[in-house]
Amino acid sequence: MKKILITTDSFLPRYDGVAKFLSEIIPRLSKYYKITIIAPNYGRYNIKNAKIYKFPLYKVKVGGYRPAKINLKLIKKLVEDNDLVFNNTIGPIGSASIFYASKIKKPILSYVHSIEWILFNESISLPNFFRKYTKFTTKKLAGILYNRCNTLMVPSIEVANLLKRNGIKTNKVVIKYGIGKEFKIGNTKKKFKLDDHVVIGYCGRLSREKNLETLLKAFNKLKYKKKFLLIVGDGPYRNIFFGKNVKVTGFIKNVVPYLQCMDIFVLPSLTETVGLSALEAMKTGRAVVSTRVGYMGKYIKNGYNGYLFPKRNVNFLVKLLTKLVKDKKLRDKIGRNASNAVTNLTWDKTFRNLKKIIESYINIK
Repeated sequence: MKKILITTDSFLPRYDGVAKFLSEIIPRLSKYYKITIIAPNYGRYNIKNAKIYKFPLYKVKVGGYRPAKINLKLIKKLVEDNDLVFNNTIGPIGSASIFYASKIKKPILSYVHSIEWILFNESISLPNFFRKYTKFTTKKLAGILYNRCNTLMVPSIEVANLLKRNGIKTNKVVIKYGIGKEFKIGNTKKKFKLDDHVVIGYCGRLSREKNLETLLKAFNKLKYKKKFLLIVGDGPYRNIFFGKNVKVTGFIKNVVPYLQCMDIFVLPSLTETVGLSALEAMKTGRAVVSTRVGYMGKYIKNGYNGYLFPKRNVNFLVKLLTKLVKDKKLRDKIGRNASNAVTNLTWDKTFRNLKKIIESYINIK
């Protein structure tokens, strides 16, 4: 059985798009390959049929993250011992793994889950002078790392073109994220005792780049008495949400019932390569209002299966929310169309496409 080393600077139980992707892909990969994982130690989490090496964390946080203290000797040994490196981030773990694997000419596949120089700049608060410097250096480092890989897997052709425009020449293949089968149309408002309210919600990481202040300001401006704001997730920005008819759940393992409780899902992000939480909300039949980030510009058709609004535009968002709050039939129609629009996105399809790329580098006997 061929051996694959999976490297990542984000892993469960800390939850984000990268961790979700890996939680779906690794169990499928482990049926065909011997899997070893290098990840930060964010707590107890094990995957059947996979060996995990967890590195301790620094106390300092960068953009809400605590980076891992890497063990270069162990990384080198694991890179040497495996047939292929499948990288998922370019933090300390991903960077060190790519550098050493390229040095010994080990095949490197890397999935580009985010545009690092954009994400990093939006996730930290810095003066403009430092922001320009960090963007330049992050972009330069990303270019060096990605150009050392054999193939980059990207979630969309738009991401592939963006990388190309920024001097990243490595071969790129589009492999889309999937949506789990558990995301189904349903209504749990009665269970949460919110059946007499219009529930506006968000699900995901509560961090600076998600631009949650825009959602909060729009909710507070909304002139409707029976409104409720449901925020599902955790992160450094959770404390901005407080007041009457506002609830922050913290980390939730199974978010499906919470999505099914929402009438309207809002994704106010400044940057996404996918926007997985919004896609999952669409699959559950929610009326989604989103900025034009990630997949949203492709999958949302304004007024048919959702709505798009300009980044940081509170008043525009208020108008859209007011329209949806007042019209239940419109919300239901938008939700049904949204669910139908994303039925082609499955994790099985994601895995099959990924496996084809892997097999082009290591033959299975």
